[in-house]
Parts: sequence; C-alpha cells; structure tokens
Amino acid sequence: MMGHIFLYGPYGTGKSTIGRNLANNLRLPFIDLDRVIETTAGMSIPQVMEEKGEHAVRDLETAAVKALIN
Repeated sequence: MMGHIFLYGPYGTGKSTIGRNLANNLRLPFIDLDRVIETTAGMSIPQVMEEKGEHAVRDLETAAVKALIN
C-alpha cells in the first residue's frame, strides 16, 4: 500500500494543481492543506498571518500534517 505524498514549496508554484492531477492518476485522495488550515482557523491564511502572525500559520500547518498522517 502506498503511503502519503506531500508536495511542499513556495506559494503559487502549482502544488495544488500537480497534487490534484497526481492524486487522480494514482487514484488517491487529495487534501489541500491550505483548505484544512482555513477550516481549522475559521479564516483565510492571509487573515491568520495578519491577525496572529506567520508562526500561527506554521503551527496550524504542523498540526494539520500530524493529524493527516496519524
């Protein structure tokens, strides 16, 4: 059984587009971490950055990845 595949990189580099295509081709579920973070935070990532700082976004990312792999 295949494990998880994570695509990581700077904003706007096509990670979500590539991830959706890869997941479709491999018949795997696709999860957009940005959407998970925004749902958890109840606000957009730019809002989290502005109101709570970059560290809060990174903390949310870390928590989301840990939850997804467990």
